[in-house]
Amino acid sequence: MRRSLYFIVSSLFLTLFVLTACDETTEEYRFANWQARNQQYLDSIVNLAQTNSSGEWQIIKSYTLSGNNQSGIIGGTDPLDCIYVKVLEKGSGERKAMFNDTVRVHYRGMLINEDVFDQSYKGSLKLESAVPAKFKVSSLINGWTTALQQMKEGDRWELFIPWSLAYGPGVMAGTSTDILEYSLLRFDVKLVKIYPEDEYTSSNPVPDWK
Repeated sequence: MRRSLYFIVSSLFLTLFVLTACDETTEEYRFANWQARNQQYLDSIVNLAQTNSSGEWQIIKSYTLSGNNQSGIIGGTDPLDCIYVKVLEKGSGERKAMFNDTVRVHYRGMLINEDVFDQSYKGSLKLESAVPAKFKVSSLINGWTTALQQMKEGDRWELFIPWSLAYGPGVMAGTSTDILEYSLLRFDVKLVKIYPEDEYTSSNPVPDWK
C-alpha cells in the first residue's frame, strides 16, 4: 500500500515537473532572440511603408525632431526616429489633435508575436457599446503622441512603433503581458473625440462618456 502511494505521489511530481519545464521552454522559445526578431520586423515594416508611402501607408517622424510632422523619410533620418502607419479608416473630422488636447480613443496594443498587452475593449470593436479611453495627448509614449497629432476624429490607424519611441531598452511591467526590452509595439487606434485644451479646463472638464 505504501509503495503504491509512493509511486502515485512520485508520478504526480514528475508530471508536474515535466509540464512546468515544457511551459518554461515554450515561453523561452516565444521570446527567443527577441531584439533581433523585433529589428527584423521593423525592417520589413520600413520597407513596406517606403514602398507604399503614397497609398495607405504613412511614415511620420517623431514630433520631438526638427522638421517634425512631415510624412515620408527624409534622407538621413534614422528609421528608429519614425512611426509607421497603415491607414485603416479615414474620419470626417476637420482638425487634428494637438499636444495639450485630451482625446478619447479605442485601442488595442500587441507585440510582434500577437500577444495583446493592453486594450480598451475585448473581442471585436463594437462602437455602439465600447467605451473609449481618455488620454491627454502629451502624457503618452512618444509614438502615440506623434500619431495623435496627425489624426482627425474618426481616423482609425494601425501604428507600428519602434522601441525607441515606445518603452525603450527596458522592460515595461504592469500590463497584462510584460513588454520586454526592444519591443516594437503594434496598436490599432481609432480616434473618437478631440477635446481642445482651450475649450476644456478645470472649470469645464472633459465630460464622462455617455
